[in-house]
Amino acid sequence: MLFNACKSGADALSFKNVKKLKDSELFGEIDQRKSQFNTMESRLKVRYEDDQRMQNLIVTIRMEKDSLIWMNASVLGISMARAKITPGSVQYYEKLDKTYFDGNFELLSKWLGAPLNFDQLQNLLLGEPLTDLRQVNGLNSRVEKNLYRLDASRFFEDFTAMILLRPDNFKTVAQQISRESDDNYLKANYKSYQTVAGVVLPENLHLLAYENPKKINIDIEYRDVKINQALNLPFKIPSGYKELVFSE
Repeated sequence: MLFNACKSGADALSFKNVKKLKDSELFGEIDQRKSQFNTMESRLKVRYEDDQRMQNLIVTIRMEKDSLIWMNASVLGISMARAKITPGSVQYYEKLDKTYFDGNFELLSKWLGAPLNFDQLQNLLLGEPLTDLRQVNGLNSRVEKNLYRLDASRFFEDFTAMILLRPDNFKTVAQQISRESDDNYLKANYKSYQTVAGVVLPENLHLLAYENPKKINIDIEYRDVKINQALNLPFKIPSGYKELVFSE
């Protein structure tokens, strides 16, 4: 389960005498500590592994908060793929295969094993709970090993959830959403955080996604973070590329 998966990271934290908060107090702290910025850019060192391959990538991510996520993936300095994600669309193209996708979050959700929208993807990348906890039914909170633990029997749709929060900045140590009907799950472990221009952001993130029967491991290291600088966001699907169409 999730807590075992993130045990080494949680044990490395040295919080003591953490007091239980009312849910309303906990929600208020989470809201106050959310990352506040207009734009963010980072150079991500990514290790990707699935059942068939392992690949090391450098991914430049540029984000206009709440409106756009732009990514460019390169190998040995050569640009290989580019993506542009907005609340209403997911677009990307790959140069090697000369293919592209132009659609919505259905494909990304299937790839990650959980039905995510733009806000949830953004929260995942920023180390914040995937959704507004005030809207979650059946939520229980407690202090466990000097971290705040929240369990939800119905997180969204038919997924359950478990979240561990740090008591110093109320960012996530780990979060998991899972569905018993097909064993699909998405786990995120945040090993460390960094502060840049007053904004607390993840430094190391591990994602484990299972969409029966496929499993994906992604390790991400956030480097060279820049806050509130002008962004260049070029994106145009090249002519002659083949559109990817995915069956249900």
